[in-house]
Amino acid sequence: MLDGVVFTGAGVSWAADMAAARPAQKLMEQAFSFGLPVFGSCYGMQLGVAVLGGRMQANPAGVELAVARQITLTDAGRDHRLYRAKPAIFDALCMHRDDVKDCGPDIQILAGNAHCPIQAVAALSKDISFWGVQYHPELYFSDIAGYLKRSDVAEFSGPPAASYGVSVEQMQADFFALDRQEASDRLKARYDIGADLLKRELHECELANWLAQL
Repeated sequence: MLDGVVFTGAGVSWAADMAAARPAQKLMEQAFSFGLPVFGSCYGMQLGVAVLGGRMQANPAGVELAVARQITLTDAGRDHRLYRAKPAIFDALCMHRDDVKDCGPDIQILAGNAHCPIQAVAALSKDISFWGVQYHPELYFSDIAGYLKRSDVAEFSGPPAASYGVSVEQMQADFFALDRQEASDRLKARYDIGADLLKRELHECELANWLAQL
């Protein structure tokens, strides 16, 4: 007996609303048809939106990698159980090229930022329980470090590190140090890392809130 289903990110090269994603879409549709609560992160959020009639795009601003800055809750987001005990403005670990272009009529937007206007969503229908976030509350700094040199997506290599004035190798080492709680104040300042990223109970708040309502 399942209490809920989680759809995570994916390393595939096709968007969640394309024909190649149809097998994954069918799994999402099945979860909805069984009345199961569904949580989606990154590609998982896009997949749920696609199934509910939305459309994807390659973000015209480019890849959002490492830290999604200044994610801001909408009025709907501030009132939603997904964000109980979460600050109204926060940073989150992230890595994505595509995002949601159009939610369709059955989705409400819960959060967004300057790079990606749709950072979190929820289904409006009382018959479907779907919460999704574009960022990755489930990942650690070390997970992000592993994606800083992906050879299959050119945009994933170089620019994030360059924006901080360090090499990719240095940024990888620093992000591993952040996971090991060895981060000095200087290192935190280099990447503008605050409690919303360092305290796992804050960064994972959305997951805890979803699990609490199962």
